[in-house]
Amino acid sequence: MTYTIIKKTDLPRSQVEIEASASAEDLAKYRDEAIKHLGQHAQIDGFRKGHIPANILIQKFGEFSILEEAGSMAIEDIVPEIIITEKIDALGRPEVSITKIALGNPMEFKLKISIMPSLELPDYKKIAAKENAIKEEVLVVTEKEVDEALENIRKAMAPKIPPTNDGVATEPIPALPEINDEFAKSLGNFKDLTELKAKINENMLAEKSQKAKEKKRLQIAEKIIAGAKTEIPEILIQGELSKMDAQFEEDIAKMGLKTEDYLTHLKKTREDLRKEWEPDAEKRAKLQLILNRIATEEKIEADQKAVDEQAGHLIAHYTGADPERAKIYVATMMTNEKVFEFLDGIK
Repeated sequence: MTYTIIKKTDLPRSQVEIEASASAEDLAKYRDEAIKHLGQHAQIDGFRKGHIPANILIQKFGEFSILEEAGSMAIEDIVPEIIITEKIDALGRPEVSITKIALGNPMEFKLKISIMPSLELPDYKKIAAKENAIKEEVLVVTEKEVDEALENIRKAMAPKIPPTNDGVATEPIPALPEINDEFAKSLGNFKDLTELKAKINENMLAEKSQKAKEKKRLQIAEKIIAGAKTEIPEILIQGELSKMDAQFEEDIAKMGLKTEDYLTHLKKTREDLRKEWEPDAEKRAKLQLILNRIATEEKIEADQKAVDEQAGHLIAHYTGADPERAKIYVATMMTNEKVFEFLDGIK
């Protein structure tokens, strides 16, 4: 299939528009294919599918409809060739429109393609080293925090005693257990209350440490994002918005609510929420581009065996999940973690 590039224009938001044409001879070949395709699916009284004469099909559908079908079939073959030959780093499917088509003449068409944007990174190693050099506060868990955690566990474990109030409706009364060695043993493999408190202290310290690490990573990411120069394609922003939308749906379902009821309570539409989320979605998309580039620059990759294993678990838990998409998702998450680990270690 041959084509001619008429014009190539760079558009905002990392898009490119290509005006091109296909020869009348090529279009004629696809016209024959279009007539054959229509004949296999058309229903016309007095004829069997696949055995309808071409002139009857042309009479029924009209020459222009057949040419449009031929043009669409031709473009399906031409677009991949253009993307490969013109070395276009495409994101998603391009928008295609036929601008001129007539029997015996070349067909002209336009492609609008989102492309991988150029990205100018700041000195991310210097940024990470500076942030990592900031002295961190010593993390401690106070006795008061442990006692509060114990009290919360106590309340959660308390059996509810039905009220005996002569038929008057009242809330069940929690029978709070005494916090002692026996209580500790009832919660698991703890020999006494001291050991339980030590475990709570350990868990709370680990949680504080994780939050401190996430805070430091966020500070590094924010500085790199602020210093990076790029123009985020709309397709990437919409992709992040779709992820945020799916997470929103999941969170609402976990609360036992219906999305529409919750939106009514908020007095907002789904479009309102997506508009509010857009700045954050753009920042997320920008960060992912940055993490991808750092991974490339530093030759950081996820372990393929670990990716396959984790993707397998994901597919097993989500019926209908696309295996290839699951692998891409897991590989991205694992690679992101490795990039952050790399940044964590820069001194």
